[in-house]
Amino acid sequence: MRILTGGNPRLIHSICKLLIQKNSLLDLEKNIFTLLDNLTPYYQSRMESLPAEKRKIIDTLARADGPLSPTEIAKKARTQVNTVVTQIRRLERDGILEPVRFRIKKSVRYQVSEGLYRIWREMRSPLGLHRVSLFVDFLRIWYSEEELFDEYVERAKRFANAIRSSREEAEEHLTHLCYVSDASPKLKITYLPYRVEQFASLGKKHDAENEIESLYDVGKRKRGISLHECDIERSCSESSS
Repeated sequence: MRILTGGNPRLIHSICKLLIQKNSLLDLEKNIFTLLDNLTPYYQSRMESLPAEKRKIIDTLARADGPLSPTEIAKKARTQVNTVVTQIRRLERDGILEPVRFRIKKSVRYQVSEGLYRIWREMRSPLGLHRVSLFVDFLRIWYSEEELFDEYVERAKRFANAIRSSREEAEEHLTHLCYVSDASPKLKITYLPYRVEQFASLGKKHDAENEIESLYDVGKRKRGISLHECDIERSCSESSS
């Protein structure tokens, strides 16, 4: 909780309200998105109050896959290392950044202290946020590769049964299996066409296009997959009819 909120009491309270609800993963996802939308004015005002150099460093770290060294930050932010080091000290003093020490490499890297801000920044990226990275990371740690595969197969069966009777239940299973496959690079690539087809079968063209937009480059590189928007348009039209 501290990692996610940076120790902010207001955010801890908001997250706890979500966690105590016994909802499905789909409901929890929607609640997280609502929370992030509500936090937008708060995060925007905080960033606008900071100088441009500090904002650039925070934004670079928020969009990174993990903690970065001052040299890596300077390279990604296209600025001088000395400037980055100076600003990092100030941001660390203000509690906005925190150091991450690695024993093996004996190096120090930095990350944004508030994990929820990183998730909010992901949602504001050009591609937008289609999965909550926190959920994906949890599943990746909690399940083995074999368990992820078994969970995916089971949810796919439930989706196939539910789509005949309950659209709402089908959407819930589809959300779950998308998270499961995102937690496994192998599943993510293997079942890309099936995921697109599933969204299309529910008439969710925008979600189907998002799947292609965010995964197409990886799929093309790994498997030579070629998917076109016109195919999704036709699939959604057929599903609607």
